[in-house]
Amino acid sequence: MAERDNINYTFTTDLPNHLSGLVYEDNQEIFINSKNDRSVQYTTLLEELAHYDTGSGEIIDQDSIEKRKQENLARSIAFTEAVPLTGLVNCFFQGIWSAPEIADYFDITTEFLMKAIENYRSKYGLVFQYHEYIFDLNRCVNITRIG
Repeated sequence: MAERDNINYTFTTDLPNHLSGLVYEDNQEIFINSKNDRSVQYTTLLEELAHYDTGSGEIIDQDSIEKRKQENLARSIAFTEAVPLTGLVNCFFQGIWSAPEIADYFDITTEFLMKAIENYRSKYGLVFQYHEYIFDLNRCVNITRIG
């Protein structure tokens, strides 16, 4: 948020329960549902920033292919921001292996972590190389250092 001080952030209980966040691009404002726990607020904020950056417009109703594509793009960006591959490598070096431990490391929910891993699977496949590491995403995350 400090890096994006051109945006007004409002944490509010006035949003409906089914709505975690909302962007008003014209006012450069992001609303976050403060009824959710902190980790959900964090991941919602990342997704809403991605919506803001991609200029998605109003896509609350997912009634078109284009709106669904915009939603998927914003979620993909949020997943990679919240769970970067370099962060997973850090988990590897610290001996953090289980999904709940990895989620705690990133301060996200286990559900969000699993969606982030699925996002990497769809982008790169089940096994891929990242720098000097082999990522095996067949089950959660397994990393092997090359050399």
